[in-house]
Amino acid sequence: MLRTTLGPIENGYATHPNVIAVAASTSLNKHAEYSNYGPQISVCAPSNNFPPLGDRGFAPGRGVWTIDNEGRGDDFTQNSLYTGIFGGTSSATPLVAGISALILSVNPELTAAEVKDILQATADKIVDTGMDLTGKNHGKYNSKGHSEWFGFGKVNAAKAVAEAKIRKNN
Repeated sequence: MLRTTLGPIENGYATHPNVIAVAASTSLNKHAEYSNYGPQISVCAPSNNFPPLGDRGFAPGRGVWTIDNEGRGDDFTQNSLYTGIFGGTSSATPLVAGISALILSVNPELTAAEVKDILQATADKIVDTGMDLTGKNHGKYNSKGHSEWFGFGKVNAAKAVAEAKIRKNN
């Protein structure tokens, strides 16, 4: 029997002010059906869009290409070193970590809080007017520029690195 939780879910780690809580968006700039959401989300990053409740087929959106761990696990790609079906917050979060490393590569003096601020300040606003599995929409931004589905928006590596360079020169 499949069980779902319709009420709020609290995550003590994600609510810590120094944590960069990452949600997943799709290649179509929509909320990934499986992704976490809430007031603690900092930013989102592109990922795939597999359906979270059983095998209903693949939801719209492209996967993320990555090196495949050929021969290991349930979803490796036979006779290939690459796969295009990688996804989840398991792909969105390392993308944000990589962008954070790029930020620090041009300005290593930044604090963790400053890196988080740069990610949030340079993120692209994407809006999803669709409903989640409970019939609610969390894809709009409030007066502070925050969306429960996308945080402060979808990470933008080019803008983030440019901002880190500007802050280094000031």
